[in-house]
Amino acid sequence: MKNTELRRRTISVAQRGQIVQRVLVDGWTSVEVAAAFGVPRRIVEVWVTDFRRHGMASLRQDPRRTLAAEMVRSTIWRPVRAMWRKLL
Repeated sequence: MKNTELRRRTISVAQRGQIVQRVLVDGWTSVEVAAAFGVPRRIVEVWVTDFRRHGMASLRQDPRRTLAAEMVRSTIWRPVRAMWRKLL
């Protein structure tokens, strides 16, 4: 049941902006923000990192990018890419 909720959960662009603001401007920890907004801590960290790299453009939402897709990207694909780079 939780996986279904995770796939259907959508965070608006404004909410992503608020999440990033809480961490970068207001000084909240990613754990506090995750609890307040009901998203995984790792996703908060990914969004903050993306914002630092790409600025406001990172907040726009691709319709194919769901919360579940971002979790897969952050927990599986990033470490796999890092290992792949080390092997090459």
